[in-house]
Amino acid sequence: MIKGLRYLHKNSGSGAIAASQSLREQGFKGPITIISAESYLPIDRTKLSKALIADKSKVEWRSQDWFDSASISTVSDHVKSVDFSSKTVATTS
Repeated sequence: MIKGLRYLHKNSGSGAIAASQSLREQGFKGPITIISAESYLPIDRTKLSKALIADKSKVEWRSQDWFDSASISTVSDHVKSVDFSSKTVATTS
C-alpha cells in the first residue's frame, strides 16, 4: 500500500496535462497517474478537428519522454468505479 499524497486524473485532456505539469513545477514529488480509455498519449482535439493529421505525434500534448522525465504514468484502461472512502480506483482490466 502506498502511503502519502498521490494524484490520479481520469481522462487525458488538457486539464490533466496542465494539472500534472503544475504539480511538478510546484515541487510535488508523489505519484501522478493519468487513466484514459484511449490507447495513445493525450492529444489536442482542437488541433485535430482543424485538419486531418495522420502523424499522431503532431497532436500529442506532450511526448512520452516528457511523461517519463516528469515521472507521470499513463494507463490505458476504463475506470469502472471509484471508492473515495478507501481511496481506490477499479478499472475494467
